[in-house]
Amino acid sequence: MDFDSIEKSRTGEKRTVLYFAYPYCASEWATNENLNRMIRRFFAKGSDFTHINQNVCADVRNWMNSYPRKLLNGSTALTQLRSFMGLDFLIPF
Repeated sequence: MDFDSIEKSRTGEKRTVLYFAYPYCASEWATNENLNRMIRRFFAKGSDFTHINQNVCADVRNWMNSYPRKLLNGSTALTQLRSFMGLDFLIPF
């Protein structure tokens, strides 16, 4: 697969970063699968995201970032991010 092209937009600008779980590191799989399960609460597998409103995606993102996680000792991803970035940090679209 051409991972460099996947990370770039059609104009060649960087648009995303891909992260991979190591094949023999089971502790990384659980977090990824849990996040996928959270997304599937709102969007069925194989959903076409070109027809989904950006506001709906933002609502799902905000819900996921505000969900308490066992991995974070009951804290939320948003709380952890703001503790590192500052309270006035806003997540860009």
